[in-house]
Amino acid sequence: MTTTTKSYCRSCGAEILWITTPNEKKMPVNAALTRIITIDHDERQVGSAAGHVSHFATCPKADAWRKE
Repeated sequence: MTTTTKSYCRSCGAEILWITTPNEKKMPVNAALTRIITIDHDERQVGSAAGHVSHFATCPKADAWRKE
């Protein structure tokens, strides 16, 4: 994933970054790094890393941008 320059969400004003997905699509993510934890089927932690959360998951106005 490649990040570009930061910008701000046009709906809620949050600071975001744009990443390029493996399918070459642009996706907005929250600028703040978040600790992402992976778990196994028994709900035991098996790893963690720093990453960005999709802004679609946190924007209060995300529905306005969804494609049908």
